[in-house]
Amino acid sequence: WRCHLQKNHVKTFRRNFILAAAISAFVTTVFSAQTAGVQSGVDWKNFLAKQDLVWNSLPKNWDDGAFIGNGLLGAMIYSGETNSLQWDVGRSDVTDNGDRIAIGKFVLAPQSKITGGAMRLDLWNAEARGDLKTAGGEIKWRSFTHAKNLVTVIELNSAAGDLPKIIFQHSPALPARLVYQRQPIPEEDKNPEPTFGETDGVNWCEQKLHDGRGYVVAWAEKKLSPEHEIFYFTVDYVKTNPLNPATAVANIQSASNENFNDLVASHRAWWHDFYPKSFLSIPDARMESFYWIQMYKLASATRANRPAIDLMGPWFHRTPWPHIWWN
Repeated sequence: WRCHLQKNHVKTFRRNFILAAAISAFVTTVFSAQTAGVQSGVDWKNFLAKQDLVWNSLPKNWDDGAFIGNGLLGAMIYSGETNSLQWDVGRSDVTDNGDRIAIGKFVLAPQSKITGGAMRLDLWNAEARGDLKTAGGEIKWRSFTHAKNLVTVIELNSAAGDLPKIIFQHSPALPARLVYQRQPIPEEDKNPEPTFGETDGVNWCEQKLHDGRGYVVAWAEKKLSPEHEIFYFTVDYVKTNPLNPATAVANIQSASNENFNDLVASHRAWWHDFYPKSFLSIPDARMESFYWIQMYKLASATRANRPAIDLMGPWFHRTPWPHIWWN
């Protein structure tokens, strides 16, 4: 009986194997024939516009902000419940003794009171844009972290010609967990005070760390007219001594010397190539938007040749979990 059963199993296995092989060959042939002529009919610009994040008022908190990034450098944009709009600066690999640390923020503060504002995170073009309504007029802005170059851009337009200054506010390089928990900082955990300087029209802030590493934030503004300005900033992380602002300064100079329209075009070209690599449609509009926002977030937070995503990617802020967590 056992021998008979085994023979039947062998026959069944052979029959199923031959059938599976035949089906596989058929599917492969049909699939190859079809994919040879596949054409995408997706209107990507209009399709992704339906998935954009939209704010009818300025987001007050980090949790609600608009996020931009290129897998290493990034920023979170929100008001901080102040009469300003701020760009929290982030870079995924900036650490001190294995912990992430806050870098600082760029603050756009109009001279007159902000009376309203709106924002939109444009997924297709990977840029945030919006307007600030103030007692003195309206300021239109847009911002993106370039898809490949290590630079973040803020473009400002004001018909009234009253463009506000953008100021860098450095965050002390202190252990994030202790700061979050409002604990005293031991002297041995304190880093040196930052050094500020300027090189060929580019401002910079140099922060040395006690483990021998350090980072440099650099920025510059480019006035195109009294009503139009472009602001550039970057972060360079140096893992060995000596710390030097030259690389960060060179990144800013390279971006500001390039034709702005060309810079925008190369940024958009990367993203316009990224999205069509796959397509998913979901009948539930809310879940469909969530999916495409995550595709944007994925490419903003990591790349094949850039750090894997920890808890916060390039959008770090102080937290009781500042280690590079991979869970």
